[in-house]
Amino acid sequence: MVGDRQDQRDAGLTMTEVKFTRDYRGKLTREVFYPAGDVVAFEDDIASQIVAEQAAEYVPPTEEQPVE
Repeated sequence: MVGDRQDQRDAGLTMTEVKFTRDYRGKLTREVFYPAGDVVAFEDDIASQIVAEQAAEYVPPTEEQPVE
């Protein structure tokens, strides 16, 4: 997941992690099923829409450790 996140940053996308509060599958996730409790990073606008649907809550950002 971290490698994917770095690739998305390099492409200019910002990602937000959400934790699903209920089972969810819909157009926003391209019909991919996520069970309650899953934590997934989505583009900011997608994450905000999923949270607005009350299907998930934001996960507070954590400071990433630099790779040595």
